[in-house]
Amino acid sequence: MDKTKAMLEENTVKLLFTYSLPVIIGLFVGASYNIVDRIFIGNGGVGDIGMAGIAVAFPVMMTIMAFSNLIGTGATALTSIRLGEENNEEAERVMGNALTLLISVSVVFTVLCWIFLEPVLTAFGANEEILTPAADYTRIILIASIFMIVGSGMNNFLRADGNPKKSMLTLLIGSILNVILAPIFIFGFDWGGMEGAALATAISQLISFIWVMSHFFTGKSVLKIRVKNLRLSGTLVGRIFALGVGSFITQMATSVQMIVLNNVLLKYGGSTAIAGMNVVNAVQTFIMLRFGGVLAWEFSQLLAIISGGLRTIKELKVC
Repeated sequence: MDKTKAMLEENTVKLLFTYSLPVIIGLFVGASYNIVDRIFIGNGGVGDIGMAGIAVAFPVMMTIMAFSNLIGTGATALTSIRLGEENNEEAERVMGNALTLLISVSVVFTVLCWIFLEPVLTAFGANEEILTPAADYTRIILIASIFMIVGSGMNNFLRADGNPKKSMLTLLIGSILNVILAPIFIFGFDWGGMEGAALATAISQLISFIWVMSHFFTGKSVLKIRVKNLRLSGTLVGRIFALGVGSFITQMATSVQMIVLNNVLLKYGGSTAIAGMNVVNAVQTFIMLRFGGVLAWEFSQLLAIISGGLRTIKELKVC
């Protein structure tokens, strides 16, 4: 019996914590990395200007994750329903469409941002002092954006495939590797600084991407990536976007909030104020991890799998 079928017989509360706990651990590690990374950048010869550059570039990264969530969460919810119905062929078709969308969006996003990078960063709160380090950092991040978007989006399917711990390891690998590489690249090379910090992030995301994709090509997964499923279906794309738009809007709202805050801080406090708020945001993220949101998302995903295989909600095993 594969793991997705076992979900139909397992206690629902136990399943909820089995699937949500790894995500919470991964978020904690990621939030911890954000703090450590800023310590390295702030003390790596780039100081408050570098910190301000990261703050201005961060909405770009948030937008990258927003598109990843739009496709990843939407497609995973639909895939989970099909798995619950034991319709693995259709589940694989949804995942194949999602992979094509993730790659397409990442390419278009990278090209557009690369062409209009300086105007975008200026709109996000960069002045002449901040623009150069912010652009240096963002260009490397954009090169790695395909790994970030596809890796993060496909990581959702690890949980749908019945592997929440492996999904957690994706977050741990990226965060821990980044913490190791960041000081090496920032302090160990003459070209370090902002470029070193961005390169550490890019390499970490590449390794995480390889880790995620290897799962679907090694024969260990219920879901398989098949060439025939990469062809887009208008109906599936519409359903994916409909299910993922809530997560996309939430992520984009945070990005817009940061853009507005950067511009206000630039006007009334300059680059130092932006740098200071960047540190505050990193600490705040660590303190205010939204456990409720994590539990709600995991429950909805599990419910999609379970309800796909049940006729009535009364059949759910909650105790």
